[in-house]
Amino acid sequence: MGVNEALLIKTIRLSEQDKIIGYIGIWAIVGNSVAAILVSRFVDSLRGKMKRTLLVLMVSATACWIWLGLLCLRVIPFSLRK
Repeated sequence: MGVNEALLIKTIRLSEQDKIIGYIGIWAIVGNSVAAILVSRFVDSLRGKMKRTLLVLMVSATACWIWLGLLCLRVIPFSLRK
């Protein structure tokens, strides 16, 4: 990224929707980090049930991707609480 592009980003005023998108991104990163730590601690405590735990995690991840896809296709309505 050149200097001109960096200066251009700083001079653009963000709309309210852009700020909301930014906050969603920040909280998604924080939530993913916390979830990864919690799930890793939980999986470490289940020593003899690794295959079953991984299967549950993969099914959960697939369900989340399907949910995201349906949201993006607007099959499921999306709304923010205000």
